[in-house]
Amino acid sequence: MKETIGIRDVAEKCGVSIGTVSKALNRSDRIGDETAERIRRIAREMGYVGSGAARALSARRRRMAILLPEEESWETIRYIRTAERLLPALSAFGMEGEILALPAGSQAPFAGREKPDAMILPSSVIGRVGEAAADIPAVLLHARSSLLSPVAEAVPDYRIAGRLAAQFSAFATSGAACAILISRRGTYAGEEMIRGFREIATRLSLPFAGIAECGESARQTAAELRRLSDEMPRLRTLFVPSPLIPAVLAATAEAKKKYTIIGADFSAPATEALRSGQVAALLYMSPERQLEEAVRAVQNWFFGKKAVGLIPIRPELVLRSNLECYL
Repeated sequence: MKETIGIRDVAEKCGVSIGTVSKALNRSDRIGDETAERIRRIAREMGYVGSGAARALSARRRRMAILLPEEESWETIRYIRTAERLLPALSAFGMEGEILALPAGSQAPFAGREKPDAMILPSSVIGRVGEAAADIPAVLLHARSSLLSPVAEAVPDYRIAGRLAAQFSAFATSGAACAILISRRGTYAGEEMIRGFREIATRLSLPFAGIAECGESARQTAAELRRLSDEMPRLRTLFVPSPLIPAVLAATAEAKKKYTIIGADFSAPATEALRSGQVAALLYMSPERQLEEAVRAVQNWFFGKKAVGLIPIRPELVLRSNLECYL
């Protein structure tokens, strides 16, 4: 048996081209999942580690931690499922990975254990890692932060999300008047979605009633909706770029007026509202794509490639007709 297994050996064993093996090992979406998994399994069995991974193995295995909130949410569940799919393949690249669930109030995520060489974490746990993690290279999910040492930031393109919402609004309502209801102003995600929505609304000459900051309560949301409707009686479309769907549904029920609602929330209440027809469309900020790109960024960092900085993830518009594909 050859002392060193190369990518050509793996290709011959699998009966595919070298390019196909490369796509499988680099987790390209241009190859079928079943074929890619078979190639990765055979590569592991043959002992193939690749040139970059071989250099890492000559010293020691690199450790990566995926930090997630202990409390469950639709987004966390999807991160966990994706991590469980990706982590077993890391050994072929001289890497180890683990998932750490951080409880609220945590400030010492690595107490009693060796610090990882890199970490991946969403915005919801940035405040839980403490100063001890400030010097660890990090890839951020769904977030931007200057508190850590980011190698890359896998962030949904929120401006495109807003543009998609405005385009759908114009198509679904034949250009009816629209407004934006948001829990609070000032967040990066919310402001980018508002900017994108207004760009397209202006370009398509959609009548715009304005932006209402509604807090979290149904009462305040109802009050803001009444104010906007009084100012523009032809208001028919509501864009909700925050987890405010239950409050908006309560407010529209009180108003006894039919609205086309587009939300940027994928929680159980929001998806159920889409299924029942109360909501016309939801924006999906794929946690799966975010984590896949984050893991790839960590691999590049470990093997000496240049940090990639911002990784924009394109959002998707989910309608009632294709909701099951996302659940």
